[in-house]
Amino acid sequence: MISPYEPSKVIGLAELFSGDYEIEHIIPRSLRFDDSYSNKTICHRRYNSGENAKNNFTACDYMLGKRSKEDFDTFISCLEKAYSEKRISKTKYENLLCKAVEIPPDFINRQLNETRYISRKAREILLQVCRNVYTTTGSITQRLRQLWGWDEILEQINLPKYKVLGLIEEKEIHHNGQIKIIEKIKDWSKRDDHRHHAIDALAVACTQQGFIQRINTLNAQHTRNEMRREISNYKERLSLLDNYLIQFKPFDTAEITNHVEKINISFKPGKKVATYNVRKIKKGGRKEIMQRNIVVPRGPLSEESVYGKIKRKVTRTVKLDKKFTGVESITDEKAKNLVKNRLLEFDFDASKAFGDLKKFPIWLDANQTVPLTEVDIIDYETEYVIKYPVTNITLKDLNFVVDKKVRELLAERLKQYDNNHKEAFKDITNNPIWLNEEKKIPIKTVRCYTGISDDSVVPIKVYDNTWDIEYEKYVKPANNHHIAIYKDENGKLQEHVVTFWHAVERKKYGIPAIIKKPSEIWDDILNNRELPQAFLDKLPLDKWTYVTSMQQNECFAFNITPEDLTTAISNKNYKRITPNIYRVRKLTKGSFWFNQQYETTPRESVEDKKAGRCIQASLSSMRGIKVKINILGDIFIDE
Repeated sequence: MISPYEPSKVIGLAELFSGDYEIEHIIPRSLRFDDSYSNKTICHRRYNSGENAKNNFTACDYMLGKRSKEDFDTFISCLEKAYSEKRISKTKYENLLCKAVEIPPDFINRQLNETRYISRKAREILLQVCRNVYTTTGSITQRLRQLWGWDEILEQINLPKYKVLGLIEEKEIHHNGQIKIIEKIKDWSKRDDHRHHAIDALAVACTQQGFIQRINTLNAQHTRNEMRREISNYKERLSLLDNYLIQFKPFDTAEITNHVEKINISFKPGKKVATYNVRKIKKGGRKEIMQRNIVVPRGPLSEESVYGKIKRKVTRTVKLDKKFTGVESITDEKAKNLVKNRLLEFDFDASKAFGDLKKFPIWLDANQTVPLTEVDIIDYETEYVIKYPVTNITLKDLNFVVDKKVRELLAERLKQYDNNHKEAFKDITNNPIWLNEEKKIPIKTVRCYTGISDDSVVPIKVYDNTWDIEYEKYVKPANNHHIAIYKDENGKLQEHVVTFWHAVERKKYGIPAIIKKPSEIWDDILNNRELPQAFLDKLPLDKWTYVTSMQQNECFAFNITPEDLTTAISNKNYKRITPNIYRVRKLTKGSFWFNQQYETTPRESVEDKKAGRCIQASLSSMRGIKVKINILGDIFIDE
């Protein structure tokens, strides 16, 4: 792999996973919000801080302004070669050559114009199957909603739950000499509720072409005269146009409210785990398929950070009991000798030597007043570490620095600058911190403890061409794919967390991502398969019985009995069900978060729970019934 900011340097696989490299946006998001692969590359951490920082330059501007002409020429030649060999796409090639001056200052407006183009194109397509297709604008839709009294429907429906939170304010309305007090939700936006799309769609559907024609020719006198003739009940407080539009209100507000309260939102649950693809190689001007059925994940398998693993020496206190075996690890020599002597008495049988220390104590003193019941031992525990540029280290990070000497040197430098890390490490190239000044070895990166547990990471194999060795690095799997709940042979519920990484592995081995019949899967594996033990360890046990599973965006009905739910679904009494339907928002081990189906933003505060806007459940408190909602809004119990 070629580094775009060091075009003459090849990044080896071992170096790539060292933690020193990270993903960089070719064109900064401040100039153009593009988070696609075509706008991403790999660069060394040094280019995100210090005098070599890329900052808000585009890749091309950075190479032109901050690097030598030779570097820029090499950069261009590498790009040309990579593009000609089809190792990078045309879009990425153009992004790497893009200068900031070439990005329009009104880029956001251009995006809006593209949206308008999409609307026009959609109309063209629809005209192929429809006789008449008209477009309208957001301003007209908004005006009709206000005039027809539909703008406040969602606010009134949501008023009770906001009232519980105390987020209601009273406002005075003055009309015809009278004062009316109304309740309003503080900082309310219709976009807090998914159903605003349905109300907008209804307003668009009820927009007549005549409305738009009247608006476009409003200044013409004949149009104004025609509008006045069509108005039966003229209201002085409204404009001529509003008086004209209000009389075409197609549905009563109460009728709309009644239907809106029955709406259910259809979410697409989870995401596809992986697809199968082929690998092609160009031979003699033609592409030949070299490999079939390659499993291609439909998302990131892991987070971007790469971790190393070390053994950390610790001292811990343990009890002397029948399971004690660490004699040689005891730190105190006197205690070690006493323990050894006791074991010698009982032929090194720990269960007899330490099984009843109350009856047969080991005395620390000659007067037999201080019994030895526990000892300090030297132990080693696994720690996962990650490298950070020294410029990222602050005073509070020092306790996490692995190497004692490095920690002391960094503390000394910070002290010189009153613990201001920005000043202390501002010019680390010209003012280095020497690990070994005689050999000119500066501190550029720092290993830090992360506190990550063994079950939070998975190993990846890294091959180092330089040393011809293979070793392990570690990554944290990406988001959980689902959590399944099973009953064990004793009837106890068991929570089974499946990461996206493991779900892809199941796909690779032809096993369902969600295992509903563990015994059948195990029978097949034991009789026909030979799979890695690390993979088998993550499968549900063969005697477990599937109860349910949860994926992001799946829906569950809470606070309703199965009998009431079945009856309401049979009678299509959706108004009874809709407030009780929640969608899965976040899944972590031991904690499941659900948003009320209409909520558009994440909710998890205490106030939100009280108002019923969200629910937090665990394995023992999970009382939801899984349901499916189709695109028509019909509800079905998920068997």
